[in-house]
Amino acid sequence: MRFDLRPLVIAALALVIAACGGAPTKPTTPPKDLVDTEEQAELEVLPRFGQEHESMFYSIEDALALHDWQTAEMLLAQLPAQELDPRDQTQYQRMLAQTLYQRGDTVRALQQRDKLLNVPTDSDLYLEILKDQQYQLRLSDQHLQSAYLGHRAITQYPKLIDDPMLNAIWTDLQQSSPDDIADALKSASGDPQWQAWLKLTSLDEQRRHTSTAVFNLALEQWLLAHPDHPASVFLPGGLEFLMQAEQARTVALMLPLSGRLASAGTAVRDGYLAAYYQQLGSHSDSQTIHIIDSARYPNIEDAYYAAENTGADIVVGPLNKDQVRALDESPVRALPVIALNRTEQPSQLGDRALIQLALAPQDEAKQLARLAFGRGHRKAMLIAPESSWGEKMADALIQQWQELGGKITSRMSYASSAQLSANMEQALSLQQSNARHRQIEAKFGDTNVGFQPRRRQDIDVVFILSNDVNEARSIKPLLSFYYAGNVPVLSTSATYNTDTSRNRDLAGVGLLETPWRLKNNPLRASIGKAGNGRLAALYALGADAYLLQSRFAQLAAGKNAILRGSTGHLRLNDKLQIERTLKTAVFDGKGRIKTP
Repeated sequence: MRFDLRPLVIAALALVIAACGGAPTKPTTPPKDLVDTEEQAELEVLPRFGQEHESMFYSIEDALALHDWQTAEMLLAQLPAQELDPRDQTQYQRMLAQTLYQRGDTVRALQQRDKLLNVPTDSDLYLEILKDQQYQLRLSDQHLQSAYLGHRAITQYPKLIDDPMLNAIWTDLQQSSPDDIADALKSASGDPQWQAWLKLTSLDEQRRHTSTAVFNLALEQWLLAHPDHPASVFLPGGLEFLMQAEQARTVALMLPLSGRLASAGTAVRDGYLAAYYQQLGSHSDSQTIHIIDSARYPNIEDAYYAAENTGADIVVGPLNKDQVRALDESPVRALPVIALNRTEQPSQLGDRALIQLALAPQDEAKQLARLAFGRGHRKAMLIAPESSWGEKMADALIQQWQELGGKITSRMSYASSAQLSANMEQALSLQQSNARHRQIEAKFGDTNVGFQPRRRQDIDVVFILSNDVNEARSIKPLLSFYYAGNVPVLSTSATYNTDTSRNRDLAGVGLLETPWRLKNNPLRASIGKAGNGRLAALYALGADAYLLQSRFAQLAAGKNAILRGSTGHLRLNDKLQIERTLKTAVFDGKGRIKTP
């Protein structure tokens, strides 16, 4: 008897709905024992600002929305701070914290809001302060603290319990490390509701090591133990969908295993199978896998028909970008697909979802921008090669950086390594400094004038966007040579090479890297030495393809479902593309990479 496709069809259609505006969810109703009846009985909405200073407060908000903290500070100084009523006083302090953050004073901004969150106020104003604080915490990778603030908010103000708030708590927990969750559990015994959140997060992490039946039983036990928990009304992050759907029994893995892309396809296949057998060894669900060499067919449509004829419930592949585009545009696609590349345009909204999972470097460029801004940097020097790859990476980073409120104060490009030194000198404005030195020498003749070139001072972070390890190794020493060695440097995963002895010039450089490389995980070890070689990212891609396939129904929750993958945290956007968030790391003095 064929496997019942209905659960997967439901999940696929839910994904289409999610792309059009959010997956359907049950209405979230606060548990009765958490409801503050007096607060919920209030029908009048409090005005955000007092009438006397309302226009000034809105002008300050407009300035902050444009990242113009200087104007915001000037306007704040015009308000009679000591004469404001208590609510306007709190708004004043909230906006003052925003100006601190926008100018890069992240520590004082956090401290200011921490104080405000302990000042008695109404739930609406509390929510404004909370969102400001969580925004900053998330950009600085402090997701567990953000989740706790959300939990504390709905405990203190039950009126705030709704789907967006619960999903925000859950996605923060999903982006916290398992070690941090375990440590938090040890000290959460005095707060049963927070403890329940942490236990639910731990259950989700255990999913990859257990069968569907065992996992569902654990979720049911959690629900029975916590019937009044806010998350029990509708399990967050797609867990509800996962409980309702069966696993695919038959899968078609469609990859190029011969021809030009054979090595890449083989690495993806081996990563996929390593993940499958690891979970199978953990008493998980078995499945039939049909492996199809897409290179043996004249076009991807024929390869897809071959996959369909195997009786598959889902297709994983193809790997080639042009083939992904052709399959996405195919009008007769009958099965859900996890494609292993990303097209330029959003996935077509057909009857069956086509999810695009890719090693898109632009995701890393955007994450670098968020990482730097979260650390308080605001003025950047951008270094990228003169190539189509370099332009795409630079465009992605600049767009994200400017949306956050950062400025690119210096930009350096190069066509070859031979240009690095001269272009660096120019980008740091050292030629002007040396010219001034020559003018001084000419004025004073033979007089020995002490002089040290002075680089431009409007740089507080350097982004290196290079896909050549040797170029990156040359750039960092040049920054030191040209008096910018004390400026923080951030780079993508392309900077890393397993030859640690050659990485010593990169000491202190921060980078993004995949969990696959950073962890001594059994999955990578099962592949052998090749698992950490030049095709490491493709092995990790294959492992994540299996992860997505095994939790396909969970993706119906859209952006609220985050999976801890081998290439990073995986999250579906509204274009049906998987966006990756990598781990942050730093090169030590011996050329090794370490996580903070």
